[in-house]
Amino acid sequence: MRILFTHPSAELYGADRMAVITVHALVKQGHVVTAVAPVDGPLVGRISACAAEVVVANIPVLRKSALSPLRGLRLIWDVLRTEACRVTFIRSADPDVVYVNTIVQPWWIVTARLQRRRVVVHVREAEGQSARIIRKVLYAPLLMADLVVCNSESTKREITSVLPRLESTATVIYNGKDWSHYGIGQVARASDAQRPTRLTVVGRLSQRKGQDLAVFSLAEIVSAGHNATLTLAGDVFPGYEWFAEQLQRTAVDLRVDDRLALLGFQEDIRPVLQDTDIAIVPSRIEPFGTVAAECMAAGLLTIVADVDGLTEIVNDGQNGLTFRAGSYQELAQRCLWAMANPEESAALAVAGQRHVHEKFGLDRYGREIVKAVESLEVISI
Repeated sequence: MRILFTHPSAELYGADRMAVITVHALVKQGHVVTAVAPVDGPLVGRISACAAEVVVANIPVLRKSALSPLRGLRLIWDVLRTEACRVTFIRSADPDVVYVNTIVQPWWIVTARLQRRRVVVHVREAEGQSARIIRKVLYAPLLMADLVVCNSESTKREITSVLPRLESTATVIYNGKDWSHYGIGQVARASDAQRPTRLTVVGRLSQRKGQDLAVFSLAEIVSAGHNATLTLAGDVFPGYEWFAEQLQRTAVDLRVDDRLALLGFQEDIRPVLQDTDIAIVPSRIEPFGTVAAECMAAGLLTIVADVDGLTEIVNDGQNGLTFRAGSYQELAQRCLWAMANPEESAALAVAGQRHVHEKFGLDRYGREIVKAVESLEVISI
């Protein structure tokens, strides 16, 4: 099959890395893939290395910052202005399937259907905290897809609760990775009373990811008389630099700025995880949460918010710990428990390694993605 794969960024965060894995699985199975990215960036080289053609085209992407009246009008203009470009790409690639990765470029769905192409949309976002009318508008283009792939049961429940008709086309395929380079089978880190407990949050800096909660929790831990540091590995979307500045100001106000390190984006997070004792995923919204699986695979006790897809990765008290989403006090208490109970924490970390290796493997993901895309061969338009 010929597949046109569209993706809304060219970075290497969770959804971006899954884009590379998806393209590689399709190419490995013998399909011809052409990928489209809105800008140049490290993702372009990664996809090219998969023996897929990559085209850079300035196709607009839906961001929250575009929802103001003025920016919204500019977005509508950009979408209309680039329609001819999208049509040209589709006609040139002549795909059997247009694979729209994430829902923030819904115009690809519309253009593909107008060009009478089969469409699969991979939903990696869930907007459960938005008003129902906004969610309906956001999810409505999914009704035009032949197949909707959701990255978790939580994501599927969200979109089908708003648009029940999606139940007939939606399926769940959990993310998967090659965990062999993450220290599978290694014993989790032992505590060392001579140095601070190292807490780490990996992921794009944003309110959704909840790094501010981690900073407040660090202050709680220090106030309780414990020695700890916090590392944030990730950067903001352009235009959201204010959030990084706010994190730094908060740390200063709480007098923990000397214990906070902002590393910026890290292409390879494994060295960061090697210098970590406890991994935290404090997201307010997290449709799946590949980073939680990465931290668990690295042999770390992983503490996550009890929200969305994170609860499908971490089972509280069995392979990690959860805390009430949005509660930095409860997050701090979980960290303090882990610091006071190193043997129990290590046992949870080992169980987490095993769980991730068994449930979220690369081969399983590749098989399921290929099967899902190939199923569209029997669908007639």
